[in-house]
Amino acid sequence: MDKGVYESLNDILSSEFPLGYYSIGGYGDEAVCIEQTDDGWKVYTGFRGQKDNVKIFSNIVEASLAMLDCLSDSDEKSRLLRDRFLNLIETTK
Repeated sequence: MDKGVYESLNDILSSEFPLGYYSIGGYGDEAVCIEQTDDGWKVYTGFRGQKDNVKIFSNIVEASLAMLDCLSDSDEKSRLLRDRFLNLIETTK
């Protein structure tokens, strides 16, 4: 995982959502999860031991944006979080 992208995603998630709402790097029950697999980057919702609504992305940036969309309760919040995330990763390059 690209360290700058990982840290940027973690910074935003930890400041905006309770820890149990998301999981970075693996499965979390009743959480939106992101993990790297042989197929690419997976974003899904963990529920009762299952991975629901699995989406696969070729890179971590697109997967992170999808994760932020899944966690956002409005289009406006999604847009704001996406912009903040993209600005953060740009400054870590």
